[in-house]
Amino acid sequence: MLNLFTLLIVPNISITDDDLEEYEFEPDTYVKNDLEESDTETRRRQCMKFVQQLSRKYPQEVVVLIDNFVNQLMGEYTVNREKEWIKKTTVLNLIITASISQYTYRAGADQVQISFEQLASYLESLVLPELQEAKIDHLPILKATCLKFVYMFRNQLPDQFVPVFLDKVSDFLRSQN
Repeated sequence: MLNLFTLLIVPNISITDDDLEEYEFEPDTYVKNDLEESDTETRRRQCMKFVQQLSRKYPQEVVVLIDNFVNQLMGEYTVNREKEWIKKTTVLNLIITASISQYTYRAGADQVQISFEQLASYLESLVLPELQEAKIDHLPILKATCLKFVYMFRNQLPDQFVPVFLDKVSDFLRSQN
């Protein structure tokens, strides 16, 4: 399964040059497509669906793999944030994909395969630092992916995070106008 993740899933879940171009010319469209998962025929979306199925069938094995990729990719990101920010978007997409069992657009994640403590840990260590950065327009795709993470898990958010995220989302939206 490691080879499957290394050779197929991680490269196809990562941000591509086409994504960067779409965000540059049509940022609203990029964000809308990503949140609404309207890119159903893309390799990314198919790989994400594949990871969801693997997570249901082999939950323990996938958790171990995801943890290893989180550690590896975040290590690379930490060494050179400006150059390796795409690695963090990949990490967030892997976590979202592997952790959500059932999702509706109206309610967000209804069923998750992640503990409340692990979700809180990811929010504190991966999402909040990006949203708390003073320069709101720095690494905008990464920030949009962090907002997607919050959006997807909105019904699972620990209570202490809600006011912080509301402030950060408001700041982000103000900066876009």
